[in-house]
Amino acid sequence: MKVGYRNLTPQELSSLEERGNRAEDWMRIEVAERFTAASINGCYFKGDVRLGCIEGMVATPEGELRPAMLHNACLVDCTVDDRVIVNNIHSPMMRCDVGSGVFMEDVGVVQCTGQSTFGGGVRVAVINEVGGREVPLFEGMTAQIAYMMALYRHRPRLIEALERMIARSVEASASRRMSIGEGAMIRGVGELTDVKIGRGASILGARSLRNGAIGENARVGTGVMAHDFVFAREAILDTGATLRRTFVGEGTTLEDGFTASDSLLFACSVFACGEAVSIFAGPFTVSHHRSSLLIAGIFSFFNAGSGANQSNHLFKTGPVHQGVHLRGGKMASNACVMLPAREGAFTMTLGRHTSHHDTRDFPFSYLIEEEGRSYLMPGANLRSYGTLRDVGKWPRRDRRTGERRDKINYQPYNPYLGEAIRAAIRHSERLLEQPAEVCTFRRVRIRQTMLRRGLALYRKAWQATLFAVLAGCKGEADEAGCGPWVDMGGMYAPRSVVEGLCDAVERGEVASIEELYARICGVFDAYDSYARGWAMSQVEGDLGQCMREGEAALEALEAMAAEDARRDDDNVMMTGYGIDSTEEDCDVATDDFLAVRKR
Repeated sequence: MKVGYRNLTPQELSSLEERGNRAEDWMRIEVAERFTAASINGCYFKGDVRLGCIEGMVATPEGELRPAMLHNACLVDCTVDDRVIVNNIHSPMMRCDVGSGVFMEDVGVVQCTGQSTFGGGVRVAVINEVGGREVPLFEGMTAQIAYMMALYRHRPRLIEALERMIARSVEASASRRMSIGEGAMIRGVGELTDVKIGRGASILGARSLRNGAIGENARVGTGVMAHDFVFAREAILDTGATLRRTFVGEGTTLEDGFTASDSLLFACSVFACGEAVSIFAGPFTVSHHRSSLLIAGIFSFFNAGSGANQSNHLFKTGPVHQGVHLRGGKMASNACVMLPAREGAFTMTLGRHTSHHDTRDFPFSYLIEEEGRSYLMPGANLRSYGTLRDVGKWPRRDRRTGERRDKINYQPYNPYLGEAIRAAIRHSERLLEQPAEVCTFRRVRIRQTMLRRGLALYRKAWQATLFAVLAGCKGEADEAGCGPWVDMGGMYAPRSVVEGLCDAVERGEVASIEELYARICGVFDAYDSYARGWAMSQVEGDLGQCMREGEAALEALEAMAAEDARRDDDNVMMTGYGIDSTEEDCDVATDDFLAVRKR
């Protein structure tokens, strides 16, 4: 007998039977020392059942307090902790451990069918629809670990080591019993089969949840269907979201009928109405229009307009193509990109593009369609207030509490973008040597006038980047930061440091997922030292002059962005304001505009 539990006394057994309770074998029922039968009615117990002290008050989803009870439920091989409400369970509740303070009412199926990994080990065909980049689901997944697993396939020994780590983590969490964590709330759910539920989670009105794990304080709402899944802490799923083989990250929201399959959706992203298939959605990916499709690609800090689409229909060898949409990208309404393709960071894409462009070395650009051809406007987004607004809003919208496992860098000026800006300068200078009015670069066209404007902006951005990094990053410079950088699922890091971490994993120096996570945290925490080392290695000439020029360049870029914002305040932009005003009382329109458009 487990410590803290005992058999029923004859008086307790008699009291239970008087209240309409029955058991297959009363000798297999164990109870807590302070057990009372007063709140248990109309239940049937089968197999080994342990009951806590069913008394006290329990919080409901509405925030009210109700007396604890077990009512109208069949418990098969279950443990129920103290102070719970379990009421009207419509089929046998099988192999389930219910934590203290749980509220559970009007539920159809609650069962663990046997040894379960609760979604762990399910292979997600991310980025490439036909496979080759599969990432096994597991609790505690982060964007950085998944990035290594999905995108470093050129290192087979690394992938084998990561597979072993994940398999050990999944095996350690496997069980023949599902658990419902302390304080969880469950009501009106059709099916819970092989689902592990974390502390403080709420599941209200979901249709069917099978083979998955729901993290602490996650919320699953009306009409949700999910099979083979892992939801991280504080994830939100509501209003008919439907998922298969999908990870939903910390603070990420899916709602309004959004469907996702074979996808990894990381921190603070928002998805509604549309569809995702085989995507790696890094932090702050947003898609909330009904006709939008994200497919076969990697995204982060991305915004999909209405009707945005990526086409993967070059079926000569199957849907094997993929897109890379680097940090901060946007797709305008009805924009379409034929895969494979790659856009540079903070690129706005407008129109349809079928030439398989690669603009990674031209960040902050506009990619537009003219007469069926792709044209690039290099650096045009550097003078946009919208870019400045986007960079500022992301940290404010990080609603995660407690530990934040996905590591996110928000710095607007950093070595990763600095490297891309420097590449853009080199390419622009070379292309400007050509006599043609329109040149071609990696299957996109660029007008010489646009190149000259872009080059001037990139030079300012380069100076501003060095100044911002040197002024903002304190401490000793670490030479490990010299050289190329990567954006590792939202975390900036020197490529050499990431490669060194991969080497350590291959050598067996990192033995578990938590050890790997700790090493990644170390890289994240050392950002300032790495970034300062990178910036110092880029300074040419006098450091003081570099700082003065960089500060002036930063002020010039900010002034351009401010001027761009002012254009949004001119008279033309007031056209939709002051609905009942006339030309004679135009001040009404102005006052209405200023009242609504406060920033």
